Amino acid sequence: MSYLINTGQILYWGTAKWSPVEIFETFSMARSHHCIAPLAEYAEYHPFHREKVELYMAELYNKIGTGLITWSPISLGLCSGKQEDQATLFTKLALKSGKYAKGGMDMLNLHDGRGPHEATLRVKQLETIAERLGASLTQLVLAWSLRNNTSQCVIVSASSMEQLCMLFNSLQLLPKLTNTIMDEMDKILTNKPVRPPMVSTLQQRWAATGGMPPQ
Repeated sequence: MSYLINTGQILYWGTAKWSPVEIFETFSMARSHHCIAPLAEYAEYHPFHREKVELYMAELYNKIGTGLITWSPISLGLCSGKQEDQATLFTKLALKSGKYAKGGMDMLNLHDGRGPHEATLRVKQLETIAERLGASLTQLVLAWSLRNNTSQCVIVSASSMEQLCMLFNSLQLLPKLTNTIMDEMDKILTNKPVRPPMVSTLQQRWAATGGMPPQ
């Protein structure tokens, strides 16, 4: 990669769907061998897929300057502008996260109204917020992704000019996504990532010996 960059064949290189540990190890190895480290990570990010971006990529950006390019099935234009198509895609994403699927997961029969109640209910609540802001559900979620300061770029694609303009109009929602609205969405999603509490290794050793000092 260093040769390609130094000879002007590419401008930079990055990683895609790597773990934070892999990214940091690659950066450290590149530094030790005087090579050019990856500049950015290409990661999935949307309201139902948040942990890596919000907890770990922000830390990598502050420590080693790794940039973040995000994408999602929504930003890639994988659903039409029809409200029922958007609801189906979002319900599938909610189910895939594993946080709203109680019981069996039948992702092939979402069109016939048999989607898990909890997932569909949360999607409908997000639709209500979108309608209140005068936008579609797709526009709301794309604007939500753009609002994260950790992400320097969001990849979008569309199958038509109309769909592309619809995605670009998400930019008009950014001033409307106040802290109150963001908090309301977090209450609906109930999946805001939280770091696990630090556990003392000494405390673990004491617990293993029944509270007695290890011999």
